[in-house]
Amino acid sequence: VLADKPEPNTRPFLLNYKAESPDESALVAAARDVGFPFVNKTKEFLEIEVMGQAERYVPLKVLEFNSTRKRMSVIARTPLGKIILYCKGADSVIYERLADDCDPAIKEKTMKDMEAFANGGLRTLCIAYRYLSEEDYLQWSRVYDAATSSVQDRDEEMDKATALVEHSLHILGATALEDKLQEGVPDAIETLHKAGIKLWILTGDKVQTAIEIAFSCNLLKTDMDVMILSADTVDSARTQIEAGLNKIASVLGPPSWDPRKRGFLPNAKASFAVVIDGDTLRHALSPELKTLFLNLGTQCETVVCCRVSPAQKALTVKLVKEGRNAMTLSIGDGANDVAMIQEANIGCGLFGHEGSQAAMSADYAFGQFRFLTKLLLVHGRWSYRRIADMHSNFFYKNVIWTFAMFWFLPWNSFDATYLYEYTFILLYNLAFTSLPVIALGAFDQDINAKAAMAFPQLYIRGIRGLEYTRSKFWLYMIDGLYQSVVVYFVPYLVWTIGDALSWDGKGIDSLSDFGTTVSVAAIFAANIYVGINTHYWTVITWVIVVGSSLIMVLWIVIYSFFPTYDFNDEVIVLFGNVIFWATVILSVVLALAPRFLVKFFTSTYMPSDSDIVREMWVKGDLKDRLGIKHRRDRKYSGGLETAPMFSKPHVRSASEISSYLEEGYQPAMTTSPGEHGSPPGAEKYVDVSVVNSPYGEYAGEDTRYGVTSDETLRGDETYLSPDPPTPHQLSPGQLALSTSPRPGSYYSASDIPLPSPLPTAVYRHPSDAYPPSPTTPGMNSLRPPPNSYEMRVRSAPQSPPYSPQPRSPYAEDAMSPGRPPESHAHHFSGVTETSYVTAHSAGDGAEQDHQWGEQYQQEEPGDKWRGSTYSYAGPRAL
Repeated sequence: VLADKPEPNTRPFLLNYKAESPDESALVAAARDVGFPFVNKTKEFLEIEVMGQAERYVPLKVLEFNSTRKRMSVIARTPLGKIILYCKGADSVIYERLADDCDPAIKEKTMKDMEAFANGGLRTLCIAYRYLSEEDYLQWSRVYDAATSSVQDRDEEMDKATALVEHSLHILGATALEDKLQEGVPDAIETLHKAGIKLWILTGDKVQTAIEIAFSCNLLKTDMDVMILSADTVDSARTQIEAGLNKIASVLGPPSWDPRKRGFLPNAKASFAVVIDGDTLRHALSPELKTLFLNLGTQCETVVCCRVSPAQKALTVKLVKEGRNAMTLSIGDGANDVAMIQEANIGCGLFGHEGSQAAMSADYAFGQFRFLTKLLLVHGRWSYRRIADMHSNFFYKNVIWTFAMFWFLPWNSFDATYLYEYTFILLYNLAFTSLPVIALGAFDQDINAKAAMAFPQLYIRGIRGLEYTRSKFWLYMIDGLYQSVVVYFVPYLVWTIGDALSWDGKGIDSLSDFGTTVSVAAIFAANIYVGINTHYWTVITWVIVVGSSLIMVLWIVIYSFFPTYDFNDEVIVLFGNVIFWATVILSVVLALAPRFLVKFFTSTYMPSDSDIVREMWVKGDLKDRLGIKHRRDRKYSGGLETAPMFSKPHVRSASEISSYLEEGYQPAMTTSPGEHGSPPGAEKYVDVSVVNSPYGEYAGEDTRYGVTSDETLRGDETYLSPDPPTPHQLSPGQLALSTSPRPGSYYSASDIPLPSPLPTAVYRHPSDAYPPSPTTPGMNSLRPPPNSYEMRVRSAPQSPPYSPQPRSPYAEDAMSPGRPPESHAHHFSGVTETSYVTAHSAGDGAEQDHQWGEQYQQEEPGDKWRGSTYSYAGPRAL
C-alpha cells in the first residue's frame, strides 16, 4: 500500500491510498477514517499516526498471500523495539494456528461476529498476532532466506518455512468488507437464467458470504431447494452427493440420455442448487467422485463453490467441458481467475479495481458484467446462426454445381469432357457464388438485437444445437440434389425436344451453348437461394447478391470476345435468343419453388419462436413496446426533448434555450406523472454569504431565497451556488465554517470523527434568469441579488398542517397535450421529490400555474405558445 502525499496548500490533510488489492486499500482507508492513518512509507520504515501521535514501524519480512496458504503475514519491529508478527487470512486458516492459551471468549465472540458479517454478504478476514524474540526471529530468518534462494522446489520450501513462524497466534480481531455488485448484475443473471444457461459461481469467499451474494444477484432464489455439501472425507462426500442425486430423481426423474437435453426440464416445477466448500470440492474432483458430482451439478440450476483456489476453479471448468462436451464460458476480474478463464472454451475478463490480468488473458474483455448478456444473447446467437446457415448454404451451392456435371456423364460415356466452360469452373466458387454466402455469414440477423434481449428464451435453441443439425444438413443436400436435376434436365429437354435456333437461323445445340445455359441457371438459382435464406437485407447484401450474378453475366460478355474456339461470340448467340432466357427462368423457378413453399408453410403453420418474434417485429407492435421508432418516423426534430441530455426531468435556463433555438423560448409539453400521495413537511432554508479569512471561510446569516436544481433534497445538507463572493461583515451570531486545517497532526486537522463541513456545489439558476411572476406577487423579493456567492444550509424538516388551495381550471381551448397533475391544488407547505410547473396560453400573455416552484416566460401580445413540464426543487413556505 502506498500513501499519496497531500497537497500542502489546498488539501493538507487529505490522504489517498493505492494498493494492489481493493481490500487492502479499503482496510487502510477505514483505519484512516477512525484516526489511525497510514502516513508514509520508505525503504527503512513506515509511519502511522495513533490518535495524533506519530509512530514508526520497521518492516522485516513480508510473507505474501497465495491461494494455497490463504493467508498473509508481515513481521515488523515496533517503536518499542519488539518484534511482532501480524497475520490475516481466512478464519478457518487462522483458527487452526491459534495458540492453546488464546482466550476462548474472544475466539467465540470473533467467530460470531464474522458469521454475522458473512450472513450480511460481507467478505470477512481474521487478524491475529504473536511476538517473536530476537533469537527466534534470527533463527527463522536464516531458514526462510535459504528457502527463498533454493533452486528446486522453491515454493514448497517457502511454505514450510512460513509454517515455522505462523503458529501460536492470538486473535486481534476481524474485518468485514463489502464487495458491491456492479450495476445490472442481478438483471443480467436473471436474463441468463431465462436463456437456459447453467451458472456456476467459483469464489474464494466463505460459505455464508457466497450464499448471501448469490441471493443478492439472483443466482439463488427463494423457491430453490439449496443443498449444502460439507464433508471431511471421500466417503462422506460420496454419501452427500448420492443423497442429492436421489432427491432430484425423486422429484424430476432420471436425467435424459441425450446430452444436449440434459438439464432442460420444461415441465419441472422445482429447481435445485448446490453449495459446496473448498475441502468438499477437493474430494468431489477426485477420480472416483467427479462423475457423480458432475451429474449432480448439471441437474441443478445453480452451483456455488466456496473457498476454492485458482487450481480448483480450472479443474471444475475442465470437468464440465470434458465431461459433458459442453461449451463453457468463464468470466472473472482478478488474477485468481486467470487459470479458469484460460481453461474455458470462451474466456471473458473484466477491467476492475483488482487489475487487468483477467482481461489481458481473456478472449473478450469489457468493463461491466452486464455486457455479457449482449455478448451471448445477441452477438453469440447471431454468430451461431450465421455459421450454421453459411455452412449449409455453402455445401448446397457446391452440390447443385457438381451434380449437374454428374448428370452429363452418362450422355458423354463418362469421359473427361467438361459440361461447363473451364473458366466457369474456376470462377464459380471464386467470384460467382462465394460472396453471397459470406455476406450471409457476416451480416444476417434473424431478429433485431433489442428483440433478442427482450426474449432471452430464443437462446435455448442454440444450447440444444437445434440450428445446425444432421437433418437440416441433409435437407439442404437433398434440396441441392433436386435443383441440380432441374437446372440440367430442363435445358436438356428443351434442346432435345425441338431444334433451338438462334437469331440468324443457326442452331444453338453446341456443347458450349448447352453448358453455358446450365451454368447460368445454376448460378442464378444458387444466389437467389441464399437470398431466400437471408433475413436481414442491407445495402452490402443487395450489392453482393445482385453483383455476383452481374459479374457472371459480365464475364460471359467479356470472354465471348476472346479468340477462343468454342466460346467465340457466345453472348451474341445466347443473349439474343428468347429460348435461352425462357429456359433459364423456367429452370430457376422450378428449382426454387419447393424451397419457397416449404419456407412459407413452415413460417405460417409451424412457426418457430424466432419466426413469431420476427413477425411481431415486422407486422406487430413489438417496436413500439420496446421503444423503437419505425424508419418512417425517424425524422430529425429540432425540439429540445430529442436531445439525449433531456431524457430525464431537468431545469432549462434561459441562456440554454436561447442558444439552442433561433426563434427563442419554445418549450415542448411533456407528461406530468401527477402528485405524490402525501406531501412532506415544510423545511427551512437559511442563506449565508461566505467571505474569505486568513483562518478559513466564514459565512454570515441571511434571509434570502433562491431556486436550486437538486431533486433529492433530504436531510441536513449544504448547497453552494457558483456565483462569485460578495464581502459581508461578520456578526457574533453568524455561522462559521472552517475548511482550513489547524496546526497539528492529521487526526486533529481533519476533525475525525466529525463529518467534513465542506459544502457540496450544485447548479442553481441565476437569480435574474426570470422576471417576477404575475400570479405569485412578492416571490421575486425573496430572491438574492445577482452576483452573490450563496451557501444554503437546510435545517431539519418541519411538519406544519397540510392545507391545499384550489386553483382555477384550465381554459378548454388552451389545454395542452400534457397530462396535468391528478390533484388541482397548490401545496406551499411542503414539496415532493419532484416539482412540476405547467404554463398555458390562449391569447395575449400567458396564464401560469405554479406548484412549489416558479417559471415565467414573457410573450409578445398575440403569440400563442404552450408551456412544458419541468422538474426542480423550489423554495418552500416557512
